[in-house]
This record gives sequence, C-alpha cells and structure tokens, in this order.
Amino acid sequence: MFPKKQIKQNVVISVFILIALFFSACSSNYVVKNEPITKPNVSESQKNTIKDLNKIADLAYQDLKNSDWVMMRSKVTQLAILATKLSYEGLTTVEGVQAINQSIAETMYSLNAVTPNPMKISQTMVRTRLVLDALEFNNEPMWIDFYEPMKKDLHNVVLSVEKNHTENTNNALASWKSRVSMVKSAIIISNGISDTIKLESISTFIENATKTKNVNVLKQTEPDFQNILKDIFKKNPNRDHETIAPVAPQPPDALLWSFIIGMLIILVLSWVAWRKYHAEFGIVRVKNERDFDKGI
Repeated sequence: MFPKKQIKQNVVISVFILIALFFSACSSNYVVKNEPITKPNVSESQKNTIKDLNKIADLAYQDLKNSDWVMMRSKVTQLAILATKLSYEGLTTVEGVQAINQSIAETMYSLNAVTPNPMKISQTMVRTRLVLDALEFNNEPMWIDFYEPMKKDLHNVVLSVEKNHTENTNNALASWKSRVSMVKSAIIISNGISDTIKLESISTFIENATKTKNVNVLKQTEPDFQNILKDIFKKNPNRDHETIAPVAPQPPDALLWSFIIGMLIILVLSWVAWRKYHAEFGIVRVKNERDFDKGI
C-alpha cells in the first residue's frame, strides 16, 4: 500500500519520537525522595579501636602540656601503628582516611625533628586529637568549639587592616591560619572535604587582601565569610539525609500519557503518509460485481 521509502521514514520517525517521549517521561517522573542515607553498620571491633585511639591521643596531649616529648613520641608511635589496624569502612571517606594518617604522620615528623619546634608540635598534636575525636564523636565533635575564636580572628583581621595596624593584622591572620590548620582535618571527617576547601579559600582571599590592604573588599566580604563560617560550624555534622525538591509538580502516570501521545502521533503520521501516497500515485478503487448491482 505504501512505498517502501515512505514506510521506512515513518518507522524511523516513530521510533525516535517514542524514545524521546520515554526518556522525557522517565526524567520528569523521577523525583529524589527525602529518604535517609543508609550507612554501613560500624562493628564493635571498629568502635573499640577508635576508643583506644582516642585514649592514646588524650594521653599524648597530656604529655604535650607537660612538654614531655619522649613520652609523647611513644604515644604517637602507638597511634601510627593502631591506625593501620583500623578498618575505615563505614566510618569516613577516602579524604577522611588521608586526613587521619596525615595528621598522625605530621605529628611524628614534628617530634622527630633535629630541633623540635614546640609550636609546630602543639599544632599537629591538637589536629590529631581533633580528627580522632571527630571519628568517635561525630554528633558533638570538639572542633565545633573553635567557632567563636575563629569568628573573632576573622573580624580582627578586617578591623586591623581598617585601622592600618600591621602588627595586629599579622597576629590576627596568623591566629586564623593556625586554627584553620588545626580543625580542617577534623572537619573532613564530620562534614566532608568541601567545607575544608571553603576555609582554605577564605584564608587565601583574606591573606591576599591584607597584603594589598584592600579595606573595602575585606569589609564587603566579611559578612559572607562569617555566614560561611557559621554554616560550617553550626550545622549538624551528622547529616543523614538531604532534601531535594522537584523543580515543578509532575502529572501522575507521566510514562503512560507519553505512550498514548506517542501512539497518536504515529497514527497521524501514518494517515498523512497514506494521503500523500494516494495523491501522488492516484490510487483508483476497482469496482466489483456488487458495485455494478448497486448501480455504482
């Protein structure tokens, strides 16, 4: 009835329409539901190992306060050995594992220096203490206590630049960077790598702005930076789910409606093709005997 070329064209067009409607319906009908993310169960062995790590870290921190480098070195060595025995499955991300190992390693390096730097040892030990604490107490980690001091540091940087006090600016900036260095690894454990990147970006920005003494830029950006800082420290570190709302309300049974519309389009295309064929090739209906009997 139809020329082969026309039939092929109709089939190809129909298939493409159906495919397009199918994927359109699937995408429109897919809505991310507000369901909690299932976390792997943490075994008792993992919990016990984490507790042991924190106990040793706490003892090492006490040695730090007593300036007992020998005993502290022994404790940090125990941490390094025990950390390799911990299975991190279900505990943290790849970046988190790297943060833990790097914190312990840097503490060990600072202790084994030819000329130990007490400030460097203190910073690295505090970082290790915080990162292990975040691993055990994810709901209320100790690093959250750094919010108020860091908020004050950020404001002092802007204020010092505004008053053109170079020494105060340098002190405030050094204090800010030191605290960022101490909490960033623990934040990776609790919140993920993105919040640490935000803090490091703020540090780079304000450091460059203080070098050029760009007071206006610092004053304009401080409220935004303070809001970012508040968001990082005040949000619930143990986020179990994330709500993603659909862009617009979707009709029910979108896939079914798309299929019906697709079939209607195919029927219309077939009818148009038949009419075109009829017009071009002049199909004439052949009369039969019944037509002659009826006088047609």
